[in-house]
Amino acid sequence: DLARQQGLIQQNLKRHGSGVQFSDGVYIETRTFKDLMTSFKKTLHSKLTVTNYTSQLKNFFTEFNKPPELLTLQYLTEYYSVLREKNLSDNSINLRFQALNKFCKFYELKKPGFINPVDMKKIGVRRASTYGLKDHFTWHEMWQFLKSINRKTLIGCRDFALFLLMTEQALRCFELAKIRMVDIIDADPRHGAVLILSQRKGHSGRNETKTKQRIEPYVLYHLNQWIKKAERAGYAFTPGALLFPHIKFMPNEGYILDHDLIAKDIPLSTSAIRRRFYLYFGKSDIKAKGRRLSVHSFRHTGAVGKAQEDWKAFDLAHFLGHSNLGTTRIYFHPDIEINPKLTREDFLRKIRLLK
Repeated sequence: DLARQQGLIQQNLKRHGSGVQFSDGVYIETRTFKDLMTSFKKTLHSKLTVTNYTSQLKNFFTEFNKPPELLTLQYLTEYYSVLREKNLSDNSINLRFQALNKFCKFYELKKPGFINPVDMKKIGVRRASTYGLKDHFTWHEMWQFLKSINRKTLIGCRDFALFLLMTEQALRCFELAKIRMVDIIDADPRHGAVLILSQRKGHSGRNETKTKQRIEPYVLYHLNQWIKKAERAGYAFTPGALLFPHIKFMPNEGYILDHDLIAKDIPLSTSAIRRRFYLYFGKSDIKAKGRRLSVHSFRHTGAVGKAQEDWKAFDLAHFLGHSNLGTTRIYFHPDIEINPKLTREDFLRKIRLLK
């Protein structure tokens, strides 16, 4: 009815500013638009893409309020300027135009005579930020990094298990450092363990949430190797004991357990893990090539690997402890390339063969 239409128009004017012009009626409420969106959704491959693109297209056509065949390059250029004036991020604007471009390509096939007016270069759409897309390792680089660790030493055995667990479970540094033996249940090498994590990043409401993660047998094997070596060195893996204790270097004894810090029950600090990372990073001769590689890149690498193993976005978001699906979206980005020299299957095969 007219009152409802006017209410929608006023709501969008309030949200998007008075510069937007509306024709009579609301186009997104028409059966034609709804049928178009139903057909368009069937061409998309993931639920996350459907959610993002549907939202962006509804926002756009609420403002445009006309059929797609009336779209012009001039209007899109002006529309882009309006979005820039609203101080929207490059990523947000880029996503909206990506969705519109995909929709117009679909409409070209659907509607004879229609020509896609979305030209990113002519409109002036800036390239979306690639932060988070390229700060991960390839599986060849992961193998180079892990191979540079001397697993015969106490600290090398610990670090190998630490960085492998961080990658395969996509953990943050502070989550990794605070893991205690009680957090790992059903530690059966034949079936894999279950790691229970308490997510402590973000607002206080997330402190109570817990995520269960299955540890694969090949990761558990190297964890058990570390546990055996640490027990021979005198470390007691009681239920409340930290999985990765402090280790120090003594000139006459080499690497030994730091019993002073262990007695105080102090977890490894992020800076301590970072120092070990840069030591092995230098030895492995990995070239960053414009990427911002850091210890957090192990988490990105593990997440990208699972995304390319056809994990669903909702499952990966739960696995990573994300409260917002938009944060998980970067791992499904089509520009990501993770295995130019070594596939993930090859990497896992090499890890399994290590004894």
